Amino acid sequence: MTNKTRLLTVLAVLLCGTLSARNQSLAGRWEVRQARGFGWYPATVPGTVHTDLMAAGVIGDPFIGFGERAVQWIDKEDWVYRRSFDVDTALLKCRRVELCFDGLDTYADVTLNGRKILVSDNMFRRWRVRVDSLLQPAGNRLEVLFHSPVKVDMPKWEAYPVHYDPGNDQSRNGGLLDRCISIFARKAGYHYGWDWGPRIVTSGIWRDVRLEGSGDARISDVFYRTLKADSDWAILSIEAGVDALEPIPGAVLRFSAPGVPEVSVRQDLAEGGNLVRAELKIRRPRLWQPAGLGEQYLYEFTASLVSDGREIDSRRDKVGVRTIELERNDDACGRSFRFIVNGEPVFMKGANYIPNDVFLPRVGPEEYARVVGDAAAAGMNMLRVWGGGVYEDELFYRLCDETGILVWQDFMFSCSIYPYEGEFRRSVLLEAEENVRRLRNHPCIALWCGNNECSEMWYGWGAQQGVPFDKVAQEQYNQQYYRDLPSVVERLSPGTAYSPTSPWSPEGSRNMDPMMGDCHYWTPWGQRVSSLEFERHHSRFYSEYGFQSFAGVETIRQFAPDAADWDEGSEMMMFHQRGGTLANQRMMNKLIDEYYLPDSFEEKVYLSQIAQGDIIRRAVESHRRDKPLCWGSLVWQINDCWPVASWSSRDWYGTWKPLHYYLRDAFRDVLPSAAVLDDRVEVWLVSDRTDPVQGRLDVYFEDYSGRCVLHAGSKVKVGANGSARVGSYLLSHLGADPELLYVRMVFTDSAGKTYENLRMLTSVREAKLPKSALAVSVRQCEGGYEVTVGTDYFAKGVYLNLRGALLRTSPDGRALPGACCARNFSDNYFDLPAGSSRTVRVESDMDLDEFKKALEIRQIQKI
Repeated sequence: MTNKTRLLTVLAVLLCGTLSARNQSLAGRWEVRQARGFGWYPATVPGTVHTDLMAAGVIGDPFIGFGERAVQWIDKEDWVYRRSFDVDTALLKCRRVELCFDGLDTYADVTLNGRKILVSDNMFRRWRVRVDSLLQPAGNRLEVLFHSPVKVDMPKWEAYPVHYDPGNDQSRNGGLLDRCISIFARKAGYHYGWDWGPRIVTSGIWRDVRLEGSGDARISDVFYRTLKADSDWAILSIEAGVDALEPIPGAVLRFSAPGVPEVSVRQDLAEGGNLVRAELKIRRPRLWQPAGLGEQYLYEFTASLVSDGREIDSRRDKVGVRTIELERNDDACGRSFRFIVNGEPVFMKGANYIPNDVFLPRVGPEEYARVVGDAAAAGMNMLRVWGGGVYEDELFYRLCDETGILVWQDFMFSCSIYPYEGEFRRSVLLEAEENVRRLRNHPCIALWCGNNECSEMWYGWGAQQGVPFDKVAQEQYNQQYYRDLPSVVERLSPGTAYSPTSPWSPEGSRNMDPMMGDCHYWTPWGQRVSSLEFERHHSRFYSEYGFQSFAGVETIRQFAPDAADWDEGSEMMMFHQRGGTLANQRMMNKLIDEYYLPDSFEEKVYLSQIAQGDIIRRAVESHRRDKPLCWGSLVWQINDCWPVASWSSRDWYGTWKPLHYYLRDAFRDVLPSAAVLDDRVEVWLVSDRTDPVQGRLDVYFEDYSGRCVLHAGSKVKVGANGSARVGSYLLSHLGADPELLYVRMVFTDSAGKTYENLRMLTSVREAKLPKSALAVSVRQCEGGYEVTVGTDYFAKGVYLNLRGALLRTSPDGRALPGACCARNFSDNYFDLPAGSSRTVRVESDMDLDEFKKALEIRQIQKI
């Protein structure tokens, strides 16, 4: 996706889902102070206490150095936000005016003109309260008191009869010893720490706040549900919620969209809530399709409420017409787990998605466009919104609608048992209802999932052992994920798939069965085994798997500018490695076993990233070859929430690691792929196209000097959505030792489009790689430079870097916060066959001499 396309998409998103009600924003300039303090500081809403204190110079950046340690006092304090405002004249004329908070983080009391009007207890909810009787034309005083989540939830932990173990709660980093209180708050779990994130427990008005005025009635919600969709007809069921201040006889609700016949419903409206139903048919509909399978057409529907010939309210929504089914059929291998979109099975290619920042309000349109655009650019068609974060901003889902990225949406529960009873249960049910209702019109929503790894933690990890409360916990668990949450989905978004937990298998099983559902496959990361284990394992759907790497050198220079800290075991590097020393040891073991262990830290960083990319690319290819047994491959993870060593394919600044480039190759719609087995090499052709694919496949076994020892070419054909082995070659018949060889596959389809892939026949450690000399030339072009790299012998992992210039920086040299400041090369970390070259582009505003001086090129050179 180009920058221009991203901007156009963002503008289109901001225009959809609008209401005709009169709005007055109360975002912008506020003030904040510590509740037991005296001085007020300027504040920005939406925002957080931490970002406001950073802006005021009270605290430093928690992401830089050891800054996280210095901010742990903030979550133990209460904080007050305030502002004064006048009311727009048009709003004062409205019969009803409501104060709307789209997000309060988390425990808050809201006071308007001296009267408490709202108490919030859930970060994931939206809050709306009528205030027209309290407003005055000028000088209104709005105040929000945020209670310390630690002070609110510590008594709950102390009073609860059993202490569950939320494994990633970094309570000790927060000075709470073993008091893991995160499960008692309806708040983003990752704020309390994770194995890739810091412990920074935020408070604040984290989403928009506004006054919203309406007249006699307002359209509160419209649900467009596709009942049927094919090339001839689409049938939509429409349900509209209308909130009336008084009875309105003979009201008319009209539903229309360009090119669609208008549908009108006349209905008497009662005071309060009303439900209006209609059915709409579209002849020869333009179906919304996932990325790579067609257009992502969105109908722009307008719902208009009319009484006595006068429009009272209207609402616009962009709607994609499509059907999605999660197929769960018993078969000879177990039980299927595949998505059927518009009647066609679709292999899901994608990644797990976590929040883009610890400080959510500073993730703006550009950051959202960047991460969704990067997913699309890598050929992904699904992102899994993981259960330890948040239900994402409306913009995120609209961008997924626009780009054809399906969303696996977790409810916000992860890696623990929760105290699902009383007020907690009541709050969860309201949260679930609001978010299902909010997201149900998005064509991207493919699945609601009850939780992430809660079942696996309980049954597979043995967390229930020795817990005397286990029968009560089991009943609460079943109530939450098998009765309450699926009931909410079925009632508010009927037809949308629901799964109780991920990974899924029959409850009570201590070993999650990969043949019965989706699988989180972590053995190659958790144990010292060959990375080939990824290819030997089989599942119906991989919803999590990964391998860690360090962040890139440009990112490390930001949080650790002192070269004295550049050692994987230094205090600084370990502070930005939440997987602990064990995670570093696993990366180093992989280098020892399958690559080599360099002396320099920069080389270790580079090689860890190459290893991550190689390993996961082979896993993806294996999953795709396994079709039709396997129907999904979602890598853990696409993004970071701060600069850190992690499993991500893009770091917090948006820098592509090798993994993201390699995923772009492995996720192409047609993939020639090689599997290296004990005594042979198998060559496969995989296609995600809905029509058969045919063309010519050329297979070259070449040595690292460029000599071809075997060439086989033939016409091949693969069925629609198919995977087929199209060649098998004995290693003993290749005419050279495998340590000297790689296989290069070139498939040219009947339209002349070419797909190329290559694979070394051994690990890098075993390979006899010659020393290759790289020839480099640089040419200035519009907006930056083209760099051409050529080689005499095979070059593995060619890496280009602009030292100190790949991140956009502020005047003081610090990288801009957020996920949109990286300048990525159009290609990087690539393998070059002997005698070949590749030209890549990069954005840069440096002059030619500066560019050449900053340009660094690296390749794997075995010690």
